Parts: sequence; structure tokens; C-alpha cells
Amino acid sequence: MLTSSPYPAILVSLLGLFGTITHKDVNYNPALATRLKQPLAIGILSLLLTRTSSVTEPPALFRRITSTAPMRFLLVLCVSFLASADIENAIFLSLLFLGLLQLMRNKEERKSHPFFI
Repeated sequence: MLTSSPYPAILVSLLGLFGTITHKDVNYNPALATRLKQPLAIGILSLLLTRTSSVTEPPALFRRITSTAPMRFLLVLCVSFLASADIENAIFLSLLFLGLLQLMRNKEERKSHPFFI
């Protein structure tokens, strides 16, 4: 069954690795990159990630929103962006991270988490 197979995780990991290597220092949208590197944007991202950690108790609405798979992927993307400060690299690093995380899971864990997040 595909949900317990390691092949999708290998594919996503290779895609992330390939993208990270081949898109190094490529900026597809300089205007977006300039806006995202502003202190206000970085500050908001940092505070958003702090709110999702164990430092504070997030409100129920925030917990409900962040419990969805798209929002969890966005949070991983935010962490990657803060680490690399390049949106293209952040996307590929997120794919690489999620693929490797899925590869580390055993067969039963992959069955219970078939969508990487």
C-alpha cells in the first residue's frame, strides 16, 4: 500500500534536495523577497512561531487553525524561511525536511501519518 511505502518520502526528499542544490541563489520574485526580508515581516514570522511553541498557551482558535495540514506545512515553511531567508530555498528545504521525517517513520507510523504532516 502506498501510505506505508517509503517511496513517496524518498521522492519528496530527492525533490527537495534537487531543488535546494539547483535553485541556490536564484530569485524568481525579487519584489516578494525584498518585502519578506523586511524587519516587520521577519518579526511577525518570529512571533507567529513563538506563539506555536510551548512558551505561551495559544488561543483555541489558533490551535484549531494550526491543526490543519496546510497550516502545519506553512509553519514548517516559515521555520525554513527564517533559517534561509530565501523563499525558494525555504520551499525546497521544507520538502526535504518533511520527506526525511517521513523516511524516519516506521511502517506503522507512516500508516497513521500518510500525508507527511
